[in-house]
Amino acid sequence: LEENKSKMIPIGSFSFSGGKPNILPRESIVYSVGQGVCITSVDRKTKDFIWSDRYGFGACASSPSHGLIAVADYGLNPAIRIYSFPSKELVYILKDGARLEYTHLAFSRDGTKLAALSGVPDNKLFIWDLKTGQKLRGIDTVIKDKVIGMEFDPSRNEVLCILTKRAANFIQILTAYSGVNDPDDIEDNYEISFRTKSNEFRPNDAEVQFDNFIWDSAGRIFLATSENEIKVVEEQSLMEEYYIKTEAPVRAMLLTQKHLIISLDNNKIEWRVIPLPNEIQDFLEPSESDDIPPLCRYPLGKETNLPHKIVSMSYNVPYTRIILLSDNGELSYVNMIAEKVDDEDDDDDDDEEEENHH
Repeated sequence: LEENKSKMIPIGSFSFSGGKPNILPRESIVYSVGQGVCITSVDRKTKDFIWSDRYGFGACASSPSHGLIAVADYGLNPAIRIYSFPSKELVYILKDGARLEYTHLAFSRDGTKLAALSGVPDNKLFIWDLKTGQKLRGIDTVIKDKVIGMEFDPSRNEVLCILTKRAANFIQILTAYSGVNDPDDIEDNYEISFRTKSNEFRPNDAEVQFDNFIWDSAGRIFLATSENEIKVVEEQSLMEEYYIKTEAPVRAMLLTQKHLIISLDNNKIEWRVIPLPNEIQDFLEPSESDDIPPLCRYPLGKETNLPHKIVSMSYNVPYTRIILLSDNGELSYVNMIAEKVDDEDDDDDDDEEEENHH
């Protein structure tokens, strides 16, 4: 607040939507706070800001491996601004997209593409090539249902998933060509354009709704549902391979090569051991009908109870801590290295690591 002629005039405001914090290098996270974005260093417990020169920022995303932050303006004809981290240098201003707002942003894993989903009245998907700063021509995907989340496939930079309450929409970006006048002289006469190929997965039961999702590196997506289940779906075939039962609704998920880490609505976090591909059959319980996929019982490796519900979990960079966000806005972390399949099993070391909670 600023004092001006005996009146208190607001000069800034802060808010936090409660969404998933975006991970940055140097033990940092970034999230929108109304008139700007806040960059918080988890280990040093310091904060820095990037302020908007318009009406504030809305949707926010990061590319931790490339040190990029994307934020969308509030207001008519919003632009998307991309900053480098930690310098906070403005790298790109992306325009000619949404008319009123952007609701979701996502970087591809190689940091060369940014996907943006607009709200009403467009409800359109826009994609920019960050090597040129140009919007991809020919993308005409429209998503009219309420969107829960959007992420690129961690192993394929041309595929992303847009999750709504009723469906997981898989969007593949394909290269096309236009304006070719002379087939024998394509190099000098064509213009590169793009198109999308869309597929969707919907549960057989129309009453089932999706709450959140996470990809793995093998092209499978883990879909948490309103029925205390996690459906494991193969992206290319759209086949539900199996499902996992939980004792309460799933608020957040995190994957390592050995564990599926689940935050539940009853304030519990579970570490479920992921069976190896050659062992998965030993954990499946075949169903009585061919229309129902088998139940898979991931062994419970560990569980922990916390005082608040955890609504978001993310690994830091370099994958030594899990950053937790509770439903009351509290940030905390667990010191636990993201293990690999070929790591030696040592339960004592794991317990010592995982219990170091701050």
